[in-house]
Amino acid sequence: MESPTLPPCYSPAHRALHWIMAAAVIVLLAAAIGMNNVAPGPWMNRLYVLHWSLGVLVFPLVLIRIGMRFSNPPLPLPEDIPGWQQRLAVANHALLYAILLVNPLLGYFTKSAFGGPVTFFWLVDLPPAIAKDQALFERLSTAHVIIGFVMIAAIAMHVAAALYHGLIRRDGVFSRMTTGGGR
Repeated sequence: MESPTLPPCYSPAHRALHWIMAAAVIVLLAAAIGMNNVAPGPWMNRLYVLHWSLGVLVFPLVLIRIGMRFSNPPLPLPEDIPGWQQRLAVANHALLYAILLVNPLLGYFTKSAFGGPVTFFWLVDLPPAIAKDQALFERLSTAHVIIGFVMIAAIAMHVAAALYHGLIRRDGVFSRMTTGGGR
């Protein structure tokens, strides 16, 4: 007797890296919101270091993910999904990857223009990439924050689409990045 064919799924390495990065980005964003909403002092400083550290960590992880994506192209969406939704999914993924490449670098340059090193998990200080420059800091900081809000919107769209596939369509798209199983 022939076993039923399950929809394709992502490898355990792909799934693990996806969820590690998702957790890192969620904590990074929470730290960003927190550090801008607490009184100056030790708690704010901890949130800044956490934010910087996760930004430094996310950058090489996204490079690895991009390499994995090129060596193992993404799985196709079901054929019955309208073309506009498929194009939107591709565009949103591209936007997320671009943001995850650009914003950590922008954050590093922002901190450098503010002055001082970027502390990585209280272990090591990464030297400034550029000289202290208050005017440049303000421009870079504004861009970094705006891109952060665009990232939140792109993540919200990504999560909404995932939930749509998992809870409404139940077409296996959600499970291939969660459990790796079928529908």
